[in-house]
Amino acid sequence: KVVDTVLNGNYGLVGFSIYGSNAMQWTRTISEIIKKNAPDIHITIGGHLPSFDYEYILRSTDGIDTIVLFEGEETLLELVTKLKESTSWKETLGIAFKENGSIVVTGKRPLIYDLDQLPFPARDYLPYLMENYSDEYLVYINWGRGCYRSCKFCSVPAFFRSVPGKIVRKRSVDSILKEVAYLKYKFGINYILFIDDIFILPYDRGYEDARKLLRGLYDMNIKFALSERVDVLNEDLVNLFVDSGMVRIFLGLEAADNEILKIMDKKIDTFQIIKTMNMLTAQEIDVEVSFINFLPFNTLENIENNIKFFTRWNVDILRSIGNRLEPYPGTMFYKELKNNGNIERLGYFYNYRYNMVDERVDRLYNSIKEIIPYWGVVSMYLQSTKSFIWKLNVPSHELSDLRNIILELQGKIVDEVKEYFLNAIDLVRNNKSNDIKYQNFEHKGFLQEALAAILDLKDNIKRRVNYEEKQ
Repeated sequence: KVVDTVLNGNYGLVGFSIYGSNAMQWTRTISEIIKKNAPDIHITIGGHLPSFDYEYILRSTDGIDTIVLFEGEETLLELVTKLKESTSWKETLGIAFKENGSIVVTGKRPLIYDLDQLPFPARDYLPYLMENYSDEYLVYINWGRGCYRSCKFCSVPAFFRSVPGKIVRKRSVDSILKEVAYLKYKFGINYILFIDDIFILPYDRGYEDARKLLRGLYDMNIKFALSERVDVLNEDLVNLFVDSGMVRIFLGLEAADNEILKIMDKKIDTFQIIKTMNMLTAQEIDVEVSFINFLPFNTLENIENNIKFFTRWNVDILRSIGNRLEPYPGTMFYKELKNNGNIERLGYFYNYRYNMVDERVDRLYNSIKEIIPYWGVVSMYLQSTKSFIWKLNVPSHELSDLRNIILELQGKIVDEVKEYFLNAIDLVRNNKSNDIKYQNFEHKGFLQEALAAILDLKDNIKRRVNYEEKQ
């Protein structure tokens, strides 16, 4: 469909946003097909991975003409303008391209200082999504860019510190509220996801702006989800979030051991995690946490601690429980692992070769890796069902029992996954890794049943609220 759309559309330029190694592989395939059939179309890509790994991508991918490095709005606009006017696009500041076998970089364009100068994102695709994917579509909105921390596994600090300019920036509250109002009154949107790496800047002006924004969202009766650090949250702030319409919060927690958190330079501890998780799970909101379970420097006991620690609140940990560190180019862990000779490239994907302190961690991962995608699918449908409820124009008090039903089902799934994982750890500890394959067979059956139960629950919710009639 993508290829047909491009080839039938008389386009001069096609651009892809790259979110990770899988997206890069997909883009390479699509780009080469497009180029074979329409060699004059200019293909460009951007994002964290290509900004750091541009040389390898350009040398290994014939279908891509340019890579837009780091923040792309001004660079892409200049590139499009020069292509349209048939002037020399190779002089565009902030791009990389291949010429006569060499890689050319045209320099680093500074970060955009005033985000308010940017127009709102084009939403021309939204009616199509609402009509054809009414259950699944989500609307994202971005308040600001950058992060004031320097977690060693994260590409965000490296991305924004690689070019000149102010690292952490926020749009004005008025700009955000105008965009939200446009989404609400133009398209009837009543649920949005903030995709900021950090939502609140932890100083007086940051808290003041957050309160002003939350009041505006409350006045428009908007439900919303966001990501935040645990060291920013307190009881008053959480209550304000919930009272203003927050229905979901995502927390990057990463590990259950303070020693590992310190190695990651996460700047939080388990006391803060426990306090914040207790505070959040007492509210009628959805809490999703993320942690990196497989690292090149943790032990089997660290992983066991993660499982026992993060499952105590019955939150959705399914997409984290199989997480293995991917050392993104540009991150501190990438540099450290490369210096230690403990990194390898698998196409566009970077991997660490082995655990440096406990070989049992690698044995555990290799024994369960066939199960990991199943957890991701179950988590995706859990999240999709919850998001579906939030998008309904139903009073919040009418959704409480639906929320309880989903949480009960989620808790059963998490308990089963916890038991599976702890059994797998015991088998590895007792040198019985081969026995895990029998456990895997039974566990797949449970996950398939869980997925069927989630889908059945979603159908029941639709019938209850007369969803099809309202559509």
